[in-house]
Amino acid sequence: MVRVCNRLTLVLVGLFAVRLLVAVPLYLAGQVAALGIAKIVLGWPLYLAAVGLMGAILVRGRTPR
Repeated sequence: MVRVCNRLTLVLVGLFAVRLLVAVPLYLAGQVAALGIAKIVLGWPLYLAAVGLMGAILVRGRTPR
């Protein structure tokens, strides 16, 4: 159970790390248009992909009953 929860946490950490690694350089460079596009792409679509991946991890989690 702990391994499954660790994997779920890593998915969310990865999600926010990607958002941070993309947004900070764009913000510091003053690329307002690119930052807006990145925020849209890295918003709901990436979050839904992460939730889908978390669902797949839960389905095949092999946790004891």
